[in-house]
Order: sequence, then C-alpha cells, then structure tokens
Amino acid sequence: MVAVAVLGMVLAQAGWAQGGSSPVGRWRTMDDATGKAKSIVVLYLENGKLYGKVEKILDPDPTNPEEICRKCEGEQHDKPILGLRMLWDMTASGAEWGSGMILDPHTGSTYRCIMTVVENGARLKVRGYVGVPMLGRTQYWVREPYGGGRGCWKRQVLGEIETKVRPSGAEALLISLDLSARLKLCPFTRHPLIGVFQ
Repeated sequence: MVAVAVLGMVLAQAGWAQGGSSPVGRWRTMDDATGKAKSIVVLYLENGKLYGKVEKILDPDPTNPEEICRKCEGEQHDKPILGLRMLWDMTASGAEWGSGMILDPHTGSTYRCIMTVVENGARLKVRGYVGVPMLGRTQYWVREPYGGGRGCWKRQVLGEIETKVRPSGAEALLISLDLSARLKLCPFTRHPLIGVFQ
C-alpha cells in the first residue's frame, strides 16, 4: 500500500496521473510522401521535457553516403545524423506534447512541433509547422517494440533509461511505469526499479 501511495504521488506531481501512453520510447519514422520507413528515433525525458535522437538510419540518402547533416545550422552543422538530436524542449499539455522544435536532418530545416500518441500507443502523430499548426505537415511514426521473453523488463526499462545520461529517480520510475502499462509484457514479474510486484 505504501508503494502504491508513493507511486500515485510521483505520477500526480509529474502530471501523468491523467493516464494514457507517453511518447517515451523507440519510434520508426515514416516518409509521409512515400510511406517508406526512414529511421528509428529514441524519445526520452530530461528535466521534465521530451527530447529525441536518431538511433538508426533505415533508408540512407544516396546523395549523402557519409550521413552528415550538411544543411544543419549551428552546433549541429556537419554532425553525423546517427545520434543527432532532432527533437528538443517538448513539454506536456494534457495528452499533447508541444512548445518544442523538430529538425529534418535531410533539409536542415527546423519546425515547431506538436505530437500526440494515438491508436492506444501504437502510433505517434507528429506535426511540424511554421507559424501556426494549420500551416504544417503531419507524419505518423510507428512504435518499435522491445519484444518479450525472459528478462524483458530489464531490456525495456533499461533500454529507454540508457537514452539519458543521468535520469532522475522520478523520471526513471515514470519511464518504467509507462512501459508496464503500455506494453503489458512480463506479467507478474518483479519490477527492477522499485522492487514490487506488478
């Protein structure tokens, strides 16, 4: 009972008590024009804000075999696209995340961004825009599963926590709770972070 009460307080303080899936995790980005998968990106929490980086390139650009962000500006100019931060400063407002920016590594362009998890957590609606949201473009990213089996909690939870250098205890807990509710894998196993049975 104590553990449940503590978890409730943490979730309420973080604004996650409203329920629903979070965007934290691995996503397969899709080209809205061709429908072809482009990359795997990892979204993670840091100091209450959502960030994203490129984990894997699925559709290499033949005109850019080195996969360098030549058109990016500032500190991201000429940086490898693999591992590049392409989403930053997103904050939650209800079920929607916004107030941040998203980068298109292939064009070097940055846009304001709004995103919402849809279809029971299976897809992420991502809208980049300039000025006002109606003047933008929407993509749907597909969630990448971690898979089940023996030790799946360790792979899922630690896999997402490894996207952060120093996750706070509360952020690590929220990530693990979200994974538990979202993926519903490894039932009745001992939770590796809080040491209680699900």
